[in-house]
Amino acid sequence: MIEKLKYQFSIADYRKVIKIADDLVDQEPYKTDYTFLMYKAAAYANLMEDENAISSYEIIIELHPTKVLPRIRLA
Repeated sequence: MIEKLKYQFSIADYRKVIKIADDLVDQEPYKTDYTFLMYKAAAYANLMEDENAISSYEIIIELHPTKVLPRIRLA
């Protein structure tokens, strides 16, 4: 699934990226997956949906407090 997500991101189909990420995050093994959550947040940012992007990055920071990149992107 990560390949499909990366591909959709690379062709700028950000709505599809969000849908794929949402579908995966609904599944137990992926609920807190850093990579899928970051793609979703970046897709929101690229769509200029600032509130959704900020919310997504805040969730990532809460789930993965040692990761620096979401803090940088949020700034």
